[in-house]
Amino acid sequence: MIVARSLHNPFATRFTRPGQLAWRSRTHSPAAVLDRLEHLGGRGIISGPHGSGKSTLLHHLLVEAATRGWPTRFLRLRSLADWPRAVATVLGRRAADELLCIDSWEVLAWPRGLLARLASQRPGRLVVTTHQPCGCGDWPVLWETRSEEQQFVELVADLLRQSPSPPVEFDDALLRAIFSRHGGNTREAFFELYDRYERWVREQVAA
Repeated sequence: MIVARSLHNPFATRFTRPGQLAWRSRTHSPAAVLDRLEHLGGRGIISGPHGSGKSTLLHHLLVEAATRGWPTRFLRLRSLADWPRAVATVLGRRAADELLCIDSWEVLAWPRGLLARLASQRPGRLVVTTHQPCGCGDWPVLWETRSEEQQFVELVADLLRQSPSPPVEFDDALLRAIFSRHGGNTREAFFELYDRYERWVREQVAA
């Protein structure tokens, strides 16, 4: 049984967006992923389906890189219209120890291959997230993210612990059913929990 203690919805995007959620992989740490990046030449891919934690891992890599003293940059792509910005960011790299992280690489569609070739000619480290490891030349896959039911339950517990009084209950069976209903898409599962929490608040006010 998991207990929440707040009228402030703990599943709002300001609490569940990348960079806010803990990294809970039992097999790989952000430090290990960066070590693998170094070993494989400084270019790499994080791949996985929607809502599986790619963006969350990317943000944890940036934090880990900063602790190592590496300069860091982050670029979030939203559509093919971001192509000029992506080119300027990739070509603007100068420092050999910099880590550039690009989220949602797949939205660039057909120009990805060209940008990958340009990126390979520039100094510094580069990690991109994408649903499928294509359009990246011969860059290796550093980590393939997969949502796990138990990790989702633990993340919900984390969010609820951060939310002070009064209590509402989400038992593990309900959370596992929600996770399954959304096919392991953690982001969509959080949206459902947000709605459920809002309904609970309204019921408390009406009581």
